[in-house]
Amino acid sequence: MIKFFRKIRHKLISGNLSGRQADKLSRYLFYAIGEIVLVVIGILIAVSINDWNNDRKQKAEIHQLLMAFEKDLITNIEDATQVLNVSRRKDSLIMMVLNNQVTKEDYENKRLASIILSYNRITTTQENLIKLLNREEQMSSELQPLLKSLKRYQSLIDLYSHQQERLSNYVATQTAFFTENMEWFSTYMQSGDERAVAYFLNDPIYKNKVSHYQVMLTRNYAPSIAEYRNRAISLLYALQPYLGVHGNHESALKSIGLGSLRNQGCFDEIILDADSIAYFAPVIINASNDTLEIHLNYFIQYNRGETIMTLPPNQQLDGDFFAPHYFEIKKDGECLSKFKGGQDYLILNQNLVE
Repeated sequence: MIKFFRKIRHKLISGNLSGRQADKLSRYLFYAIGEIVLVVIGILIAVSINDWNNDRKQKAEIHQLLMAFEKDLITNIEDATQVLNVSRRKDSLIMMVLNNQVTKEDYENKRLASIILSYNRITTTQENLIKLLNREEQMSSELQPLLKSLKRYQSLIDLYSHQQERLSNYVATQTAFFTENMEWFSTYMQSGDERAVAYFLNDPIYKNKVSHYQVMLTRNYAPSIAEYRNRAISLLYALQPYLGVHGNHESALKSIGLGSLRNQGCFDEIILDADSIAYFAPVIINASNDTLEIHLNYFIQYNRGETIMTLPPNQQLDGDFFAPHYFEIKKDGECLSKFKGGQDYLILNQNLVE
């Protein structure tokens, strides 16, 4: 073929082509160009098909990762909720110690023996989250809002991991203190010891230790888990459209014992006092088309307070507040409903504002 074109080029330069040869050449060139165009079109179509197949494959892989991540979220939410429930119960025991409401029998039966010598740990499943974040460049524009939420979720894992390490170190330090300085420690843990009971009841330094443990638990560690858990709940809700389902989060959360907070009437009285149950504030998702006002009423340190927050459509509040509380939802200053505090979740749908 190359020799043929060289021969034609030579004749064109030398001007030795006859009319018949020129006509024949033009027809051949037209045919050759057509063949080249068809080959180019074929290549472009093949490349397009290959790109389409790769794109479809990547979308299918991301979809599978999202489905696996949904299962991880449910497990992580359940584990975090258990830690928060234990933290609430432990906080009530701590308050008994600090308020001198414990008895000799409480220490004799070792009910409070390890109050500052233990904590509940969670291990977050991150494998599918990391895989999704590593696919950032392959995610379409419609997945970008979800990607932003995934990154925020990852940062909250880092936050609670840091607080968990701090609490773990404190517990280890206190365990070492009792092991190395209290000769009655092993005896007490096994069968009881009156010296230990006297120490726990009367030593002011021990109460200082309990107070510091409470701060680390209910003001640092548990709130970081509450915020992380609430972000996981909101992610579970946000995932549904990308998975082609709606409302699946409700059954998933119900399966692990969580439900939406029950609304109460605007004129229902909710009493908050020192005896009210303290909760970590739930996630609040504004699924309506209106901007809402969230009035957080709370009771803390023997005083009532109120915090007002604005919540635009499709936005959320990740609550980590720990105190007796309730929410009053308003639109344009008018009360729509009240929700008593709890550790579940709150989704404000359009039917609430209509």
